Amino acid sequence: MYLTAFLWQIYHLHQMKNTVAHSRTYATSLLKALRMLSLFSRQKPEWRVGELSTAIGSAKSTVSRIAHTLESQGFLAKSKHREGYRLGLSLWELGTQAIADVAEFPRRSLPHLDELVADINESAQAAILDGLDVVYVQKIDAPRSLRPYIPLGARFPAYCTATGRALLAYQSPAMHDRVIARGLKAHTSRTITKGPEFKRELDRVRKQGYAVNRGEWRADIGGVAAPVFDAAGRVVGAVGVTMPLAGLPREVGNSPVVRSVAACASELSRELGFIASSDPKRN
Repeated sequence: MYLTAFLWQIYHLHQMKNTVAHSRTYATSLLKALRMLSLFSRQKPEWRVGELSTAIGSAKSTVSRIAHTLESQGFLAKSKHREGYRLGLSLWELGTQAIADVAEFPRRSLPHLDELVADINESAQAAILDGLDVVYVQKIDAPRSLRPYIPLGARFPAYCTATGRALLAYQSPAMHDRVIARGLKAHTSRTITKGPEFKRELDRVRKQGYAVNRGEWRADIGGVAAPVFDAAGRVVGAVGVTMPLAGLPREVGNSPVVRSVAACASELSRELGFIASSDPKRN
């Protein structure tokens, strides 16, 4: 779910009469509402007011008022037994609007991912950059045991995944600085945690045209990804594969995995109007 998609809608909601009058209170209420919404997941689709209160560290009365306001606008709905809340259909409607501009990429990527899986028998994904995170908007699963690791719509830190770095490599230096400023947390012993090393890795990705993850997000999972460009030469997404780290070739450069991923990205880019001789642009 794209939080930026319904940010404007919640802003409009709070601008209505008889809502928060003071700007500082408005900002605090907005942040609490966003934090509450972000708690809902496939693993826990329903939350009671008391649970939400504990999770965001606010009084039950405050959480109850915010939840009631969100319910009135369709962002939350009463759960089946009316003891808590679940996400409302307004979020689906806004999410649909949010991905309208990028929907062409996941739609067109599907047959290419299908070919990629058939070619190398590894699970394949298409991803976009949302803020400083990578979001998986399309996938094809191979008959392996990696399915729980990357569900459709999953969001991960971009700096420590192959698809994320394939996207970040073509962003502006200011964006790279933002990633570093947020912190390069070590998820495994292999995660790059130093700013200079991270920037060198992004330079390497730009030069070679693909990114490699050797167990930096999860210790036993590896991946290879390549950027996808549009007709203007801008990166609109990335395609990649995930596999057990033990199956990732030690010398990745000339491996069938890299060749297949690069070919998939290249074909999809051409379909989106990219001319290979044009110079890819930093966003």
